[in-house]
Order: sequence, then structure tokens, then C-alpha cells
Amino acid sequence: MSTDAARSTTAGVWLREPVREMTLVAEQYDFAVSLLALSAAPPRFAEALDDPDAYDRLAATEPRRMW
Repeated sequence: MSTDAARSTTAGVWLREPVREMTLVAEQYDFAVSLLALSAAPPRFAEALDDPDAYDRLAATEPRRMW
């Protein structure tokens, strides 16, 4: 198993922001894994937590009546 040195990539290569890419290569298995490390800055497109998603809408239904 060998590792490439970590390298920084510019915005637009992987995402809209620059990332640090680290790759782990296992030549025996013809397999490579890439890890993308983002900066510590807060997300630019953070979703509001108050907006219900599909799970919240389904879980908020009233319980069924037992007859």
C-alpha cells in the first residue's frame, strides 16, 4: 500500500471551493481511495434547521386511532 502526498486543489476541480486531497493506493487490489478535506469555514449554503424535511413531515402526522 502506498500513499501519495497530500495536495491542494483549486476551486472547481472537485467542489466550488478549494480542497486538500489525500489519496491512498493499494496496488495489490488495484484500488485507490481519495479523501477530500474541506476548510474549517462554515458552510456557505447551510440549510435552515427549522425547515422540515420529508422525515419530519411524515413523523409529525397524528397517531392513528384504534377502533
